[in-house]
Order: sequence, then structure tokens, then C-alpha cells
Amino acid sequence: MRLVDLISIETGVDFSQIMLLRHFNTVDRLIELGGSVDEFTSLQPTGSKYDYWAEGKHRIKIVAVIVHDYIYGIYRVLGIKTEGTTYSLTSKPHQQFDTERKKKDRPARRFDMELIPSSVTGTSITGWKGREISPVARSDGKLFWQIEVDIIENMQKSDGLEPLDLIKKHEKSIIENLTKEEYKEAFVILQDQMTASDIKMLELHYRSPRYDITAAQLAKKVDFSNLTAVNLRYGLLANKFLEFFQIDLTKDVKLNVLISLEKLNNEWHWKLRPHVVQALEELEWFPIEIFQQIEQFKASTPFLDATTREAIIQSRIGQGKFRTSLVDYWKGCSVSGCKQIRLLKASHIKPWHVSSNEERLNVYNGLLLLPNLDSCFDLGFVSFDDEGKILLSSQLEQASLAHFGINSTLKLLRLDEQHKKFLRFHRENIFRY
Repeated sequence: MRLVDLISIETGVDFSQIMLLRHFNTVDRLIELGGSVDEFTSLQPTGSKYDYWAEGKHRIKIVAVIVHDYIYGIYRVLGIKTEGTTYSLTSKPHQQFDTERKKKDRPARRFDMELIPSSVTGTSITGWKGREISPVARSDGKLFWQIEVDIIENMQKSDGLEPLDLIKKHEKSIIENLTKEEYKEAFVILQDQMTASDIKMLELHYRSPRYDITAAQLAKKVDFSNLTAVNLRYGLLANKFLEFFQIDLTKDVKLNVLISLEKLNNEWHWKLRPHVVQALEELEWFPIEIFQQIEQFKASTPFLDATTREAIIQSRIGQGKFRTSLVDYWKGCSVSGCKQIRLLKASHIKPWHVSSNEERLNVYNGLLLLPNLDSCFDLGFVSFDDEGKILLSSQLEQASLAHFGINSTLKLLRLDEQHKKFLRFHRENIFRY
């Protein structure tokens, strides 16, 4: 269905007073800097094609803002709030954003705009792909009439999102069949593509009771200006996972690859999928379970003296006596020789939770590794043979390993006979052949 038809029906505004405004993907950088799409939308260069009240053209009353081919929000233009220049009217994040884009200061208007509820908010559009050079569409241009939105009949919405039970059956099945291991691999590969906002959102969601949160609660915790902003940011993150899994959700909001939706007290709750939670736990991204393991350890070892108990606890989080002994032994990364000690991670070869108290502190049960090697070693994508030569898993593409600077020529810089039993355990129980 044509997007402008839906907007006109909902708002009662004539086509000539509607503008479709597609923000370039660089707006992601603005959000990273702490800016907002709302402010970016409300400030427009005077007399430009973006000017809602430009002379000689119909005054725009409704603006549909599109980001990454999704409807970010529908705004009502109430009037001109103030006039000045693009630099003088913007906040510091926006000033930095314009500086990075080498935009010159020029006359501008700050419009008074109101975000209004709409059935199309959060849905994907078609028709703009390949025409990104034209960021504005008015009723006097062909593009305006060619943008379409797919609305499922009788669809119920909340906060711009659609419930999971509206996904086509085969799409729902694909998502629910994703395994913990597949999510773990995705998190490792996509980590470098995630912004600080992505990580913060994930952590706040992960730390919520029962991994359950509403869009309003998450927006408040992350300091986003409104629900649409958190929907968009989380949706962009989810899109990375869909691309990684090569899943195309044609009939639903893409968040469903990470969450399930449940309506409680007339409000949609976002709940992290169980395999997403398990993947984050095993990767120890937000180590709640570390403290749970430590508490269990304390309760089960009342006979240990306080000094020994503390040393074992510190070894669990890669600190204390265990880390110090590894630094003394290896003097740098166990594989690359990197001497930037503060960058290196102290990692158990035989995992802490299956080791005896003696093994947890044993220097031969540990490696000092750069983060890329540490993650791949913990996940079983690499291991080492009894000669210290690296073993590469067939379950991870060579191109992905190369991206991490990992290849078949790497080996441990030294190897003691006492390392071998721990490496054997890793090969037999952790490594993915």
C-alpha cells in the first residue's frame, strides 16, 4: 500500500502538505555522539529543499521520517520555533556531527514539531532503494507516490512494534531453531560492528529481572529521547544478526531475532530469547553468572582459609594471584608476544567451573592472550596441540579467522609438559573440530 495514502487517511492532511524525509545512514553516527533524530529533523536550512515552509512551495504539515528503510516516526509541523544558523541552533553533539561531515554554517530554522502516533511507525518501506541520492520526496515528484509500506491486515501494534505471532510460520520457525552456539558465534563476529549504545542496551536488557523490559523502561535507562529512538537503535542491532544468519523477515519487525514479545497490562514486554541469554552467559559479556558461581563456591568451601578462598575467587575473574603468575610466566601474550599487559586477558585452559581448587590457581592451566585470541579460544574455535601449534576449527570460516589476525602459522611461544594435560582437556571438551 502507498505510504502517503495511509498517512493522509490517518492525519486528514492533503498530499501536498506531506513530506517524506529519508535521513542518510550517517545518522547512526549522530546517535553515537549523543544527538537525537528529533533535533536533527526539526532543524532545516532556510530555503533549502528540506525547509518545511520554503517560499514558493506548499507548507508542510506532516513529515514522515525514514531511517534505514524504516518509518522512524510521523511528525506534525506546528510552526517555526526560532531562526538563526545551523551551528548556533544546534546542541554540541550536532555541532560535532556537522563538523565531521564538513558542513558549513548557514541560515536555518528550528521548527516546532510533535511526534504523533501512527500505525506505520516502525514498519519497513520499499521503493527508495537505489534512489538514496534523493532524500526528500514531495507530492510534486514521482518518488513520493512510489514509496510503499506493507501492513498486515488486522495487525495490532504497540510502541511501533508488531507481535511475534504475526510472523509467517516459516520465519518464526527459522528464528526459534537458532541455537545457542549460533548466537555465540554471531556475538563474537559482530562485536566489532556494535556501537557503545548497542552494548549498553544489551547489558541493561540482560540485567533486567527475568530478562524482561518494556520499550519505555529501556528508553529511560539508556537516556533515549523517546520510544521510537530505542526501537530504531535496537532494530538496527537486530538487523546485523539477521544479516549474519541470512534471514529475511519480510512481514515483521526485525527485533524478533533477539526478543520475544508478550502483552501484559496493555503494554508490550520485550524478553530476550533463551538462547540469546545463554550465549551472553557463556561468553561472559555481562558476567552475572560469574558472581553466582563465586557465591556457590563460597558456600561450598567453608573449610578454606580466607587468603586461599580470595585467590581462587580472583582467578575466576582473571585477576589477583592467578593473573600475576601468568604475567610472570609469559611476560606477554602467550602467542603473539605482545607486551601491552593491560590489554591481555588471563584465561583458564580448563574452565574454572570444572577445575579443582588447585587447578584454578595453577599457572600451567592458564594462557595470557589478546582479546581476539581469548574469545576464539574460550569458544573453541582455536586450540593448541601438544607441540603448541594452533588448531583452527572447521566451524569458523578462514576469512573470519583472518579478520581476527588468526592463521595456521601461530603457536604458543613456550610449552611445558604440565600444560599438556590441560590442553588435552580443551581439545577433547571445548575445541570444535
